[in-house]
Amino acid sequence: MHVANYWDSVANLVRAGHVPLALIERSFGTNLKLWWQLLEPENSRFRVENEEPDALIDVEWLVGKVNATGPRVDRDYVTEHLEGWISSVQASLKEMEAMRTVLIASPAPAAVAVPRRRRQTT
Repeated sequence: MHVANYWDSVANLVRAGHVPLALIERSFGTNLKLWWQLLEPENSRFRVENEEPDALIDVEWLVGKVNATGPRVDRDYVTEHLEGWISSVQASLKEMEAMRTVLIASPAPAAVAVPRRRRQTT
């Protein structure tokens, strides 16, 4: 449900005019369409079972706007691009795993100042 709430917040910001639609299309268009492919069947079921016909209505509106200007994302689109996306994510994970590798070495000995003893005068 967190993902649905995220997209609902984005849709509300666009609908209220706080965020330009063009920015969402450029930055999140494909991701929004992909998530809607996953969310829409469950959302349709939720609307019927809970008698809430307006559940995620703003997300549905936003997807409609984004679909009007860019490539449509459906099963064929996902199937065509899935292998490339998986390879890209695997490469990113490999890179991030390499960055978290920590080399452990003994620190160089620190120079320590030894205090001088005062001569006692008798």
